[in-house]
Amino acid sequence: TIVQNIEHVESFGVIPDNVQNALCQRMAFQGKLIPSTLPLFLDDTLHVLDLGNCTELGGDALAIIPERCPRLKILRLAECGRLDDHVIDLVTEHCPDLEELALRGAYRINDAALERFIIAHPKLRKLTLYWSNRLTVRTLEALATHVPGLQGLVLAKMTQLSDEALAPIGRMANLRELHLDPVG
Repeated sequence: TIVQNIEHVESFGVIPDNVQNALCQRMAFQGKLIPSTLPLFLDDTLHVLDLGNCTELGGDALAIIPERCPRLKILRLAECGRLDDHVIDLVTEHCPDLEELALRGAYRINDAALERFIIAHPKLRKLTLYWSNRLTVRTLEALATHVPGLQGLVLAKMTQLSDEALAPIGRMANLRELHLDPVG
């Protein structure tokens, strides 16, 4: 199969986003999504990138995503513990059309980097954050202030958010989907 022989693949050419993401998920599941194979899935026509397991990808590997995929509208990264503020800043700079950001396990990012992202993306429709324990009420204040059209918000395992810190959610008038899984 392609996954077993990925080291022999030079390029996939142009394939639909859904096929590319399915192949990428399979690679991640088998531990083959590594810095040398990630570029196979990145190009400037990509609108959706869903990496289900980034455990083998360091900050340098993750940093090439926004530079190679400036047209992204949806970026979902799971098990992305090596993602840091620098990568978020690159996403902020290079992906102006991003409408959805989902980060699972991005425990190195802080409020300042995410606030810069939020201010630069007022048309963000959905934000999902799991295990981002360095984020506080400042992130929610930024969302309530700078993203009036936010429709979906998922916060899970966010230990720095108390019940009082969730107050800005009440100002998010267009929110249609809210999922809070033990925060604080």
